[in-house]
Amino acid sequence: MHLGGAAGGQVRGVGTIASRATLTGGHVLQGSSYAVLGPSRHTRRMQWAHYLSRPGRVELIGKMGTEDLATGFLADGRDAARLDLASVSARLMDAVQSRPDVDRRPPFRIARTEFRWSAVAAPSRTIRFTVVNSTLRTAYLEVPEDEMHDAVRLCEDLARHDWLLTTLLRLLERSGIGVNARRRVVHRLRPAVDHLLHLWMPAARIPEQFLPLWQLLEQRSGLSRQWLACVQRVRDQMDAGAIPSLDLPDDDPGLARR
Repeated sequence: MHLGGAAGGQVRGVGTIASRATLTGGHVLQGSSYAVLGPSRHTRRMQWAHYLSRPGRVELIGKMGTEDLATGFLADGRDAARLDLASVSARLMDAVQSRPDVDRRPPFRIARTEFRWSAVAAPSRTIRFTVVNSTLRTAYLEVPEDEMHDAVRLCEDLARHDWLLTTLLRLLERSGIGVNARRRVVHRLRPAVDHLLHLWMPAARIPEQFLPLWQLLEQRSGLSRQWLACVQRVRDQMDAGAIPSLDLPDDDPGLARR
């Protein structure tokens, strides 16, 4: 495979990718793939046994700056000849969903989102989170070298909670608040109440040393503030749906008799 830098250069990489799938709440499926990049001690490609003995590591043949390589990976757009971890994760998720013991009856259908991240070794920890478009998010991290594998858990947790917030926003939009009848709005929001609201547990699964990074994210992006505002809106609609009179049109003759 080839990896492109932000400045336009390329370097060749050979190795393996680590992947796993997790299921949260019985419905939220997440695929995660990553590789630790490092310079090769050899000037040529080795036998596959050499790379298989180092799972989750890609050796670079050639020279390129670490920051240039990390920034280039985050750039939007895909090239089949380059490192495409999103496709690896997608195939893993497809394999899980095709298993015969999956009932294939999701409570609702939502498009997948992609969370693309890169981390470089640095003395201190920092993170830059970006919403690129409706389905793509990126994050650039600087962490101590011995915490690279822990950064995977941080990014998985951030990707999970970003998907939860994105999905709740889309369900609210689909519900047609202010347009559809109250009963229809409540019906469309019920899956969120039954399957999503209880899953919001930010930073519960990340290493303790990364808690300040999550707090920094909260200050800048306000994920939890947005989530709580959406949850309150859902609950307001559910409460209003419990009052039948609120579902009557303004010109209903029954209102004049009350």
